[in-house]
Amino acid sequence: MSEEIAGPRSRALFEAEQRIIAPGIQRLATLAGIAMARGEGAVLEDVDGSKYIDFMAGVAVASIGHSHPAWVRAVTEQAQRLAVGSFTSEARLRLLELLASVLPEGLRRVQLYSGGAEAVEAALRLARSATGKFEVVGFWGGFHGKTGGVLPLIGDPFKRGWGPLGGGVHLVPYADCYRCPLHASYPSCGLGCLDIARQQVHAATAGAIAAVLVEPMQGTAGNVVPPPEWMAGVRELAAEFDALLIADEMITGFGRTGRLFGFEHSGVVPDVMTIGKGFGGGFPISGVVAGEDTASALPWAKPSASSS
Repeated sequence: MSEEIAGPRSRALFEAEQRIIAPGIQRLATLAGIAMARGEGAVLEDVDGSKYIDFMAGVAVASIGHSHPAWVRAVTEQAQRLAVGSFTSEARLRLLELLASVLPEGLRRVQLYSGGAEAVEAALRLARSATGKFEVVGFWGGFHGKTGGVLPLIGDPFKRGWGPLGGGVHLVPYADCYRCPLHASYPSCGLGCLDIARQQVHAATAGAIAAVLVEPMQGTAGNVVPPPEWMAGVRELAAEFDALLIADEMITGFGRTGRLFGFEHSGVVPDVMTIGKGFGGGFPISGVVAGEDTASALPWAKPSASSS
């Protein structure tokens, strides 16, 4: 019995691509060496005819499955009419109105982007505009993309070798109760990670915390689900420093956790949200969601300042 997953056609295509594509593509794709031909629903089929159940949902983007007929129809019809989105269009208005109808009350201003890290960087620019401050609190194990503006907020060793990184970032413990970084036990710990976070920020800050950036549930770190009351403590941490609470809903948004958004499990509504991945179902689209007053802050709200 062969332990190799990829068939002969997959191997041939993969090897041909490897001669051209730059190193550093996704680890799973490199290890598997599979060339995919099509997808339908939760099933992927490679060029050799082997089929796979996609438990990754296309790296968290195919929340409605692959090649959903309604999605294919909508993308095809719009591509036949207009692909450039710089100007107002009926399609963009319908999207924004639909999105606003499911957003929390008070978070109805949306700016659209094409990728997750791009949207998170934009949310940080917004926080700095709205508060007049510049520091950001992130979390151990956190992941918000790989671009320069968010690279310092990656809470794992991935960022080694990329320095010097931007300053003004404070990384504090996340509530990973399964592998508690403080070697404590929940609930007897009393969420001591929040106390450590508070002390750490107080000791290190220059007094200019603009935002606390948090994933309601960490994805890249291993699907870490914090206790529901922890987010209330994170909200208190943001309030203590008069900072905005930004929820990065790239992975948790649009039904991937059993609720429409991950923050709903705690009942703590953020000041700003970043959305993407399942939002587009495979189409490269992301966004920043905020309240009216926050989104009107300058210089964010100047023409061309908040857009991609």
